Amino acid sequence: MWLFMYVCYFMGIGTYTLFVMSGLQGIFGFSVMGTSHATFSFLTTIIYLFSQTVTIFFFIGTSTNIREYISARQQTPQTSELLSQARFVRSRVSGQIYLNILLFLIQAVLGGAIAASAVPRFLHGSMVLAAFLHFHYMLWREHLGFRDMTKIVIKMTK
Repeated sequence: MWLFMYVCYFMGIGTYTLFVMSGLQGIFGFSVMGTSHATFSFLTTIIYLFSQTVTIFFFIGTSTNIREYISARQQTPQTSELLSQARFVRSRVSGQIYLNILLFLIQAVLGGAIAASAVPRFLHGSMVLAAFLHFHYMLWREHLGFRDMTKIVIKMTK
């Protein structure tokens, strides 16, 4: 569990770095690793989607492990409370991840529409800003979710 959680943190930091580089590349027009903004943004999108899928999998997997552990033991009100806490943490984090994925994909599609001259640039820029601000909030919620899930697992094993 710990290694998996640290991998999620590492991937979140990597995605954040790529997101910043892609945004700066879109503003200033420089090339990263010899690629255009559209190509680098596509790479960022793929890595972002993978990292958030792994994070969602962490919360689903941890909740499943807690449920299986509790079902194998004697059911008490305390163990039922741990399971409901795990579900609450998972739902609180998962909803924010799904919303951020939606915002991220909207701004990626708008970036493609800009390349086709179908929408004005400010629309894509404002969506990038909204997705980036929500990304900060989502990373904070993920951190709180990791912390709370860890507390639940520690309580469960005592």
